[in-house]
Amino acid sequence: VEKPGMTCNFIKMIVRNIAIDIYNKRTYLNAKEDAVDKLEDKVEKRLILINDKVNEFVELAKSADGYIFGSPVHYAGAYGNLISFMNRVFFSASRSGEEIFRLKPASAIVCARRAGCTSAFDELNKFFSINEMPIISSRYWNMAFGSNAEQVKQDEEGMQIMRILGRNMAYHLKCQEFATKLGLESPAKETVNYTNFIR
Repeated sequence: VEKPGMTCNFIKMIVRNIAIDIYNKRTYLNAKEDAVDKLEDKVEKRLILINDKVNEFVELAKSADGYIFGSPVHYAGAYGNLISFMNRVFFSASRSGEEIFRLKPASAIVCARRAGCTSAFDELNKFFSINEMPIISSRYWNMAFGSNAEQVKQDEEGMQIMRILGRNMAYHLKCQEFATKLGLESPAKETVNYTNFIR
């Protein structure tokens, strides 16, 4: 998010319940940045824009244990800058040859004034399910309502959803850590069998 607001407050609440350190000192979304001047084809890494926030995030993502992506709802969809950001993040990561996101837990949260949450929530979750990422849920869909950060605090159920989500994420992270210590092997990675509908 570009400035503190509803989504930002929810992420802070979730992180408090996860009770782990999270890197939050840099803003990865900057709509004013002119990427055209930095075009360079880096075929070996499938990275087209050099030295930008997406590539910086991908490097940080390699050492992360889990992820939370949050967005306000615009026209029944997620924030446009965030979707562009995630498109590049997940596409470049999938073509890099590294399994940056596979089997790492992720959650999406959305906030709206009135409606459009479920479609935006579904849009974000598709990035996780196509990358073999466990999706961490709460007791209801991860959404809340309000026109600003103060109003959304009045959505008691929405606030509860975020608290539970944080605890569930923390539990999953601890389970993964415990499994690693026990030497439990991760599921084998299969070669993708691409089947086109039109041949």
